[in-house]
Amino acid sequence: MIKTWPPPVALLLVFSLLLAPHPARAQWRANGAPVCTAANDQTFPVVTPEGAGGAIIAWSDLRNGVDNDVFAQHVLASGAVDPAWPANGRGVCVVTDDQSDVTITGDGSGGAIITWDDRRNGTDYNIYAQHVLASGAADPAWPANGRALCTASKQQFFPTIASDLSGGAIVTWHDNRGADFDIYAQHVLASGAVDPAWPANGRLVCGATDDQFDPVIVGDGAHGAIIVWSDSRSGTSFDVYTQHVLASGAVDPAWPADGRAVCVAADDQADAVVVSDGAGGAIAAWDDRRTGTSYDIYAHHVLASGVVDAAWGANGRALCTASGDQFTPSIVRDAGAGAVVAWDDGRSGTGFDIYAQHVQASGAVDPSWPGDGRAVCTATNDQTDTAIIADGSGGGIVTWADRRSSPDSDIYAQHVQASGAVDPAWPAQGRAVCTATNDQSPPAITTDGAGGAIITWPDRRSGTSYDIYAERVRASGTIVSVTQALPLSFRIYPPEPNPSRSGATIRLDLPALQQVSIVIFDLAGRKVRTLASIRELPAGRHRFAWDGVDDAGVPLRSGLYIVRVSAGPRSFTSRLTVLR
Repeated sequence: MIKTWPPPVALLLVFSLLLAPHPARAQWRANGAPVCTAANDQTFPVVTPEGAGGAIIAWSDLRNGVDNDVFAQHVLASGAVDPAWPANGRGVCVVTDDQSDVTITGDGSGGAIITWDDRRNGTDYNIYAQHVLASGAADPAWPANGRALCTASKQQFFPTIASDLSGGAIVTWHDNRGADFDIYAQHVLASGAVDPAWPANGRLVCGATDDQFDPVIVGDGAHGAIIVWSDSRSGTSFDVYTQHVLASGAVDPAWPADGRAVCVAADDQADAVVVSDGAGGAIAAWDDRRTGTSYDIYAHHVLASGVVDAAWGANGRALCTASGDQFTPSIVRDAGAGAVVAWDDGRSGTGFDIYAQHVQASGAVDPSWPGDGRAVCTATNDQTDTAIIADGSGGGIVTWADRRSSPDSDIYAQHVQASGAVDPAWPAQGRAVCTATNDQSPPAITTDGAGGAIITWPDRRSGTSYDIYAERVRASGTIVSVTQALPLSFRIYPPEPNPSRSGATIRLDLPALQQVSIVIFDLAGRKVRTLASIRELPAGRHRFAWDGVDDAGVPLRSGLYIVRVSAGPRSFTSRLTVLR
């Protein structure tokens, strides 16, 4: 049965209920907000946005003092840890022996799917995953301590994950069940079941001779994924290959068996990263030693057809061939079908700095950016462990571990604009995100949904062990700081932008704890997207980002849609025009 209601009004109805003032609550603070300060070490955090301006962070956790488990926590847009989640995090997997190499993706409903390699059998590492709901509970439809995605013989290592756009995920890893390491993938459904259309223990993506290592993955926009890896089939060095796995679980027959060669230049190509081109293909970047003397940064475009883009040149486009070594690129899509790449750069000869470059959809290096890249940070001593997220306007926010105050490592960030300029509103040499005592490193980063970023890192300020901290940096380059008064009234704001070409943001103020749902309908009353489903939110200001697609991941057609926001007993509607 289709739900309907009286015709919507032309403008958003805003209900304002005056309440007595509420005391301020803890917010983001100088040098970061604590996410987990449990006993022993918490390390290697990963992070994903939850769609309301906050983030879900997962990490490897040694609080039991014996082996690593997997924990996760929800940090609200305000900087407060979600009170609905357990203090110091939800135990995602707490079985015996080690769980490590954690990765994460959002579930599209305020929760996350987390995957890791798991040694619970006491001998070999296998691949597991778990779904954590927006409420902070482990999904009861999934097995306690995670769903087994692969329990084949020998070792499965280093999983990476991409959303399937339907509440589930596709996970890839390197696997030596055979004579050497190959690339496999598996699809776990939103229900927690392994997709029966995919082979048990995973789809073989590449079984070429010799080793294939370190796969990375990005969704193809059609519920499948593109996977990129380092490949030694030549027998002399590592090259870069890619393959397309369809939603059906089949390897795309239009692509070559065992993958398309992206770069087979001389010597080693490694540390590949990948981002969608928005049209079913992908852009990969890597560090490249084809000169035989030092590593440079290259990138290449693979079309949805499985053909490498001839406009980018044989074996990829050089983004930086400066002197010294350039290592460990990080990549985001620009405002179109190109990419911005950042990396650790040793051209100074005295330490590593941070640089970035923009490659256009045409394959040309953006002429408005400096040759060999824009200097993001050239402070004294080393800047390393680069990570980047898109700023929503064609540029990126870059974060890194910084030893300018050696011997300790701190966390800094910088904004590189689409023009290729470092944002003049941000400090020269980067915004100090955390300069607490002892080491903070390496950082992970995600969007805050408003042009800024949430950054998380392992932090040893206690002097005895590593904890997990996080900080939010606004698009303006300011740190979101200390305390803010709670809203005094209930308010829902009109969707922005309206009309919309690629999505919109819905904001609301809650003066007290409320159960909230946000649903988008077409004019016939059919539900097309659920942004929040009876989700309990604390008092504060909340932001929900809609990416312009329906619940199946398909972009909505041009037309008029209805946004319905329910908070407690109240419901409000507004019109939203989509233009394609």
